[in-house]
Amino acid sequence: MDEPLGALDRKLREHMQTEIKQIQRRLGITVVYVTHDQEEALTLSDRIGVMHRGRLQQLGTPEDLYERPGSRFVADFIGESNFLPGRVVGSTGDTVAFETRRGAKLHATAGPGATPGAAVLFVRPRRSRWPGSPASRAVPSSAPSATSCTWASRAAITWSSTPATASSPSR
Repeated sequence: MDEPLGALDRKLREHMQTEIKQIQRRLGITVVYVTHDQEEALTLSDRIGVMHRGRLQQLGTPEDLYERPGSRFVADFIGESNFLPGRVVGSTGDTVAFETRRGAKLHATAGPGATPGAAVLFVRPRRSRWPGSPASRAVPSSAPSATSCTWASRAAITWSSTPATASSPSR
């Protein structure tokens, strides 16, 4: 299927996603589904192949691609990501000590093979904290603009002198 829901409005598209998934499961068939809509891919897929310039960048479950992207391209392509340049200054197990270019220090979970030296840390907005919360004190930030709706809130922030996005479910 090549972008079969692209021309539909959101409500109908979401209904049809459910229908396609139910039919696929009921018939027990494999469906190759091509889309540029990351949310649609994450919703419908058991496995996703991320392509870039005609080459397969990563193949995995939606959770694997979102939580453990194999490259900066995949991290940027699947979902929203903030990228903080800096350096790994030490590691213990799967945790690294990271220092941003502006000197902010924090700890993060790293993939296999993380070694001391220049690096870029990526943080999903949903994993970041609003300025002023206890968790945000590790990385000073400010929020020059914010938007909200009934189900979520988002803010454009400056995080250790790097523009970033934070999001938080509404109460």
